[in-house]
Amino acid sequence: MLYHSYADDTQAYQVIKPEGDWDDLSDRLKACLSEISDWMTSNMLKLNQDKTELIVFAPKHRVKQLSKYELPFDGTILSDANCVRNLGVFFDKTLSMEQQALHDKALKYLEELIVPYAPIRTLRSENEGLITKPRDVRTKTYGERRFDRAGATLWNDLPIHLRKEQSLPRFKKGLKTHIFRLAYCDV
Repeated sequence: MLYHSYADDTQAYQVIKPEGDWDDLSDRLKACLSEISDWMTSNMLKLNQDKTELIVFAPKHRVKQLSKYELPFDGTILSDANCVRNLGVFFDKTLSMEQQALHDKALKYLEELIVPYAPIRTLRSENEGLITKPRDVRTKTYGERRFDRAGATLWNDLPIHLRKEQSLPRFKKGLKTHIFRLAYCDV
């Protein structure tokens, strides 16, 4: 069982293959939660059951068969959640990040790095949905890989019909087609 701790939050997780033994996973998770609870009790802390969540990440075609996963723990039953929040980011069962986009919950610090292109004078490019590339890049090696610089470059290289798309499903479909064409146009 692996875990990750941040301040007063701890996430325990287990990676299993699709054909893995889910009953064994349940036993391992129960044992892990019990050990965490015991450790917390011995250190005069309490595991907050109201904030304890369970989510099973899986490919879209497996989500339905895994959606009824439950884990008994300390007199309560943890049911598999559809979406969990971790350090301000919403994760759904398929890691699609749709909760983030659909509810306009982009991380504030990332949102602030995205500056729409607004030229000083009227230009044809002002209505193309471009993002301003920051000019304060000090080093070629690391500066070009900064989120605001690399993100603006990748976004601005997309065809205009993708940059203007308002529907997330249509954008995702168009992006997939665009990437496929880039990868296989010479084949």
